[in-house]
Amino acid sequence: MSITEKDFLLNEYTALKNETSQRIAMRYQIISFALITAGTLFGVGFQAKDASIILFYPILAVGIFALYITNSYDTQVINWYIEDCIEERVQKDAGNPASDDVIGYQHFRSTPERKIELFSRRVGSAGARAIFLLTEVIALIIGILLTDMSRTFLPYLVGMGNTVKTFDLKENALIIFAAASIVLSIIMVIFEARDIAQRQRDREAVAAQKVETTKTTATA
Repeated sequence: MSITEKDFLLNEYTALKNETSQRIAMRYQIISFALITAGTLFGVGFQAKDASIILFYPILAVGIFALYITNSYDTQVINWYIEDCIEERVQKDAGNPASDDVIGYQHFRSTPERKIELFSRRVGSAGARAIFLLTEVIALIIGILLTDMSRTFLPYLVGMGNTVKTFDLKENALIIFAAASIVLSIIMVIFEARDIAQRQRDREAVAAQKVETTKTTATA
């Protein structure tokens, strides 16, 4: 490895680690903003007894949640890149590409000995996503409870359509959009989890292939 390559990898590693730190801090800010927004809209909605204010939260939250998901996924991609393209390169140039001795923090976090830590990180990640989903569901339930049912389509869902007097277009639209926002949030979580799991399997397959190739070359 030339001096130029060493400097490049070092500078890239430093820049990427700084970016991940900033992204993690931003995720906490996103969660804080979502909770503050929920508390504010819930409080104003209760005080004014206006269901539309509370029902607006899930619609707003799904956009905030999309930012969180994107931030989290991009951070994971950066971590993968550091582990596969920087730390692997350093380990290879150090002359021990198939060694059990890990080089780099990302490799250290991926070792079998860190399974408990990995589990705790996944629990924390799931908890952050649950905050968005639960607050959205709570907003929908509270909004429905504050709504005059006789002005919505909801009685038709339970066979009590005869109790409907007149339709309130705004409240009906907000209920539909709020419910759709919750469904969209769940879909985002599912797709993110599937994509991460697939990419992790692909990485493990590539890593196993590299080890097998190295062993074959060494015994040839």
